[in-house]
Amino acid sequence: MLSLLLIEIFLLLIEIFLPVFNRLMEKDLEFSVLKDPQVFIIFIGLTIIIGLFSGSYPAFYLSSFNAYNVLKGELSSGISASIFRSILIVLQFFLALILIICSLFNKQLNYIKNKDLGFNKDQVIIVPLHSEELIKNYQTVKEEIEKLPFIKSISASQNYPGAIFSGNSFKFIDEGETEKLVFSSIDIDEDFLQTYEIALKLSRNFSDEFLTDNQALIINEAAMKFMGWDNPLGKQAIFNDIPGYTVIGVVKDFHFASLREKLEPVILLKREFRFRYLNIKLVPDNIDRNLQQLALVWENIDPDRPFEYFFLDTSLEKLYQNEKRMTGIFSFFTTLAIIIALL
Repeated sequence: MLSLLLIEIFLLLIEIFLPVFNRLMEKDLEFSVLKDPQVFIIFIGLTIIIGLFSGSYPAFYLSSFNAYNVLKGELSSGISASIFRSILIVLQFFLALILIICSLFNKQLNYIKNKDLGFNKDQVIIVPLHSEELIKNYQTVKEEIEKLPFIKSISASQNYPGAIFSGNSFKFIDEGETEKLVFSSIDIDEDFLQTYEIALKLSRNFSDEFLTDNQALIINEAAMKFMGWDNPLGKQAIFNDIPGYTVIGVVKDFHFASLREKLEPVILLKREFRFRYLNIKLVPDNIDRNLQQLALVWENIDPDRPFEYFFLDTSLEKLYQNEKRMTGIFSFFTTLAIIIALL
């Protein structure tokens, strides 16, 4: 009877935990005992056999003792009780260890969630520019979208935070000497810093008022520190063997990659032919309705392709999927171990 009850509990646990397990492990496992009659009959048969064995074993075991010794109270539990206590102690330490690991993972995830990235990712959608025509006419596309009342800011860029930035060769000219370095870089327009609320530390942003800004550089604090400069403004550089580039500004550091990686030097350029994405910051209200209106406007801009977009914060969360999955897995097995221990 007890074995049948345990089997029912076992089946119930599988029913509850299997979908959770599949979601954590990204699998599609099925437990088909109840769906296959033949397997179900075998399963019940094994349950009955195990029940009979577990019920008869104590009788055989007790019959081996001398009745006189039992009545005198001299029956010894032997080493079995000691082993059982040891197993319980090990299980307690194991569960405590798992709970500590879960706590550390959760602490790391909370740190990631609350960490100041150096830019604002909220309500930002990324829209790919799939055709050369769109890239060439990106300014016109921006102007059309900016007419919508729910657009806070829009910019164009080669890439977006969380994606892989290009590595390019720079030679900064200082007192007649040159040193070839490879820095991460990204091409942006004059509205990128505003869209992401990236703080400007020194001098100015890119501007359409300066025709020479197609050969201007903005560096981050990490690049300035790496180069050992107190004032980098006006520093000349050769970029990919092309001379004539000048540092015009410095931005505060922002995390353009995973928080697992330390802040690296990054250089911002403005080469419009490199743009591949629009970064659109929306007002926080009625986002679903506003996206529908934006899709209608996009039909006029690019009628050959459907409106395609994704939220930046969702994209950034994917950088930490492994941490989330491991936290879920440890929590899952901890819960399962506690339930089994209670049985």
